[in-house]
Amino acid sequence: MRILWIPFIPRSSNAWEGSRHFHLLRQLRDHEIHLVAWDRIGAGPSIPQFHSGVHVHQPRILPRYWAMWNRDNPRRLDPWLNERILGNQVKRIVRQTNPDAILVSSSHYATGHVPLPQGIPVVLDHVDEMPSWVAKKYFNRSDAIATVSPTLYQNAVGHCPRVEIIENGVDVERYSAESREDAKARLGLQDRTVVSLIGLTCSSRLYFLEAFEKFARRVPNAVLLLVGDCQFTEELKRVDGDIRAIGPVPYDSVADYFNATDIGLYPGDNTPYYREAHPLKIVEYTAAGCQVISSPVEAFLSGWPNVQISDDNSDSFCEAMLRAFDAPRSIRDVSDMSWKAKAHSLENLIRETLAENDAKVRTHPTEEPAIA
Repeated sequence: MRILWIPFIPRSSNAWEGSRHFHLLRQLRDHEIHLVAWDRIGAGPSIPQFHSGVHVHQPRILPRYWAMWNRDNPRRLDPWLNERILGNQVKRIVRQTNPDAILVSSSHYATGHVPLPQGIPVVLDHVDEMPSWVAKKYFNRSDAIATVSPTLYQNAVGHCPRVEIIENGVDVERYSAESREDAKARLGLQDRTVVSLIGLTCSSRLYFLEAFEKFARRVPNAVLLLVGDCQFTEELKRVDGDIRAIGPVPYDSVADYFNATDIGLYPGDNTPYYREAHPLKIVEYTAAGCQVISSPVEAFLSGWPNVQISDDNSDSFCEAMLRAFDAPRSIRDVSDMSWKAKAHSLENLIRETLAENDAKVRTHPTEEPAIA
């Protein structure tokens, strides 16, 4: 298959390596994939190298820094311009590559709603909660939807003829609780109780810092590792305890931080954005045999004994951390959640969507594709 792939994050983001699309692209090796690696003008380094089947296109859009603070993205001039700028570049790439299908995720926070060609099947990879007006646009244009969580599935079903759940996966072979002490030794953390937040997705209230401060009073050998691009270093200076801002770590090296972790954190807010997600880090922590403390996430409410769901405040988080320390729970087996299996499910969904579209075309022939 020839697939045009429009990801949900810019190519220069520190989140690219290790993201859902990063993993899926590495596994889909038998296809010609044209990755629309969009980014703002003046952005930094390019995305990681993939296998020879991935052809990278690098269109540029206008910076939109205000959007980081306004997720609903009202109809202002800059998103309107980016829709046109990226839409025109997508139109050119489509004419050059003639794709069989388009795989897209919502990037409305940076690009607006990019016009997509009519007549080419579209599969939406629905990874995050979207404002209703954004969701309506994507759902109406999609021939199939892959949702990352059961809640997002419920939101999408009924709006599209084919909706499937394809949760996040994990490279199981990279993680192991049996290597915990070895990983700690490599990181200079022998005899420490390691708490970590890997990939700094968290509540802006940073309540987990106070939770760790309270936890460390009860567990004096505790250390908190913050792995990723830390934007709150000033706040760390006001917290007692051994907190280490590691900074971004290459994907090839980050497994040691998971394997060294005793208690992993996912400290979000009790909002739809966090509740309806399927955080990859929770699956990775579980593969590494960690206890996990999370704010409410509906996909992990049952069937994940090592994941304790906590209220989104420092007292509740600290209490859950202490329970995990005093009485660790059994670990959910994630051996059936490999990225290879997830990529195979996505591949099948695209194939089935193309087959259905071909059947419709044979029954009701249409004109050549045009850009909407």
